[in-house]
Amino acid sequence: RAYYGGEFEGEEGGFGSPSRFIVRAAKKEDVPGIARVWNDSYPDQPGASMLPAEFLAERTLPNFLRRAAERVKSTFVGVDSVTGEVVGMCVALHEADTDVPEIEQMFVLPRGRGTGLSSQLFEMAEQRLERRGRGKTAKLYVFEENQRARRFYERHGWGFRGVHSHDVDISGGRMYTLQLAKYEKVL
Repeated sequence: RAYYGGEFEGEEGGFGSPSRFIVRAAKKEDVPGIARVWNDSYPDQPGASMLPAEFLAERTLPNFLRRAAERVKSTFVGVDSVTGEVVGMCVALHEADTDVPEIEQMFVLPRGRGTGLSSQLFEMAEQRLERRGRGKTAKLYVFEENQRARRFYERHGWGFRGVHSHDVDISGGRMYTLQLAKYEKVL
């Protein structure tokens, strides 16, 4: 199902005019756009500035291209209907080893914020998780300092479950521990 600015085609979107964004499942050809959104948005989020340089040095466009290609089947995109540019992305997946539904990544470029695009992406991702795991508890993690995102998740019915340590691999077999706010929702 594709959304055109709101719940239904023709509904008014951002900037007082019909929305320019179409939300749909990602395609292989969207991978470069997904990676660009991820690359441009990651260092911009509240909390990222506190990460060590060696961690941020590995969050590069080639890294995001690889990760976007690995997750394309689990990704939804918001695409500018005029330019075809990917403006937002949301990854909804089940962890292979625990079968826990998770919203793994969500980024929207500044020009897509405040237009309803984030909610549309998020709702499509939630619907995917519900189809695959009704009755299970889904999770997501966000930088504790990212208050804008935390309020967004709470408006969508997700409950804060505390701050958790989350280990992330960095080069050379090293690990970096992130302190992330955990949210959950029963599907």
